[in-house]
Amino acid sequence: MADEESSSEDASAAGEEEVVVASEEETAAGFDGGGGMKLLKTLFWIGVIGGIAIGATVYYQRQKLAAMSDDEIRSFLTEKLGERVPGEQLAQIQDAVIAKVRMTPSTTASAAVTGTVAYREKIAMPEDAVVIVKLQDTSLMDVAAVDMGTQVIDDPASVPVSYSVGFNQDDIIDNHTYTVRATITSGDQLLWTTDTAYPVITNGNPLTADLLLIAVPAPADQ
Repeated sequence: MADEESSSEDASAAGEEEVVVASEEETAAGFDGGGGMKLLKTLFWIGVIGGIAIGATVYYQRQKLAAMSDDEIRSFLTEKLGERVPGEQLAQIQDAVIAKVRMTPSTTASAAVTGTVAYREKIAMPEDAVVIVKLQDTSLMDVAAVDMGTQVIDDPASVPVSYSVGFNQDDIIDNHTYTVRATITSGDQLLWTTDTAYPVITNGNPLTADLLLIAVPAPADQ
């Protein structure tokens, strides 16, 4: 009699366990198939898209992206992210980046780095000389500097040449390093260039820098 009762209790427990297991499987299936997982994935991608949109506009600089058409921005992001982001989410990221790039700030947070460009040699520049001054983010080692602003000066006449390179203060990151560099060219030939870093803006550095360029030897065949 005791054995029969024990068998009955075991069967009842086993039946309850099967019901619990079945209920868990049905719940999981319902969550997955009924849209629960889709909801989680959607929320996940919303966060990812927002983060990438902000990160892309900061890293690649709004000035660079703003100079592109919408189609060029889409192609650029496809090249950078296409292999890592599913197609539907990539399209949403592209839309978000374009919207952020095209957004007009309510106030203009602009400033400029100013100074002069000069060289030691007591010679005149060629008539077709062009002075190019760049403000760059040079924070990362072994990574190409990111242009924050550029001024091209045609017909500079003689040194010293005054410059003013504008930039958007919203793009400045406090713990980054920003430097100014300059070149003087004639046609395709580089004549003078900076060989020293001139830090500005952050880390207690000013918004001015007087740049002293060095002469670049002419190619041997000239």
